[in-house]
Amino acid sequence: MRPWTTPRRRLAAASGPRALALLPALIGTATPEVAVRPIAEGRLRRTIFTAVRAATADAPAVIAVRNALRAAARGATARRGDAALVRR
Repeated sequence: MRPWTTPRRRLAAASGPRALALLPALIGTATPEVAVRPIAEGRLRRTIFTAVRAATADAPAVIAVRNALRAAARGATARRGDAALVRR
């Protein structure tokens, strides 16, 4: 990730009186000075996936990373009414 695309940098860039930024929802809950507003056009969707060679798909390290990502996503969306975790 480029340093200027981190949520903290985007938050700093949008700190002006007439500025805005699209940031991960968790930034709003962790940063009290941020005013979180819904997007007028509706819900946004984000897809996170992993890609590995077929020969390594069942490797313990790959399974561990996928399980960790799934657990983090569950934790991040557990108490949110506007987010859902879908497994394909």
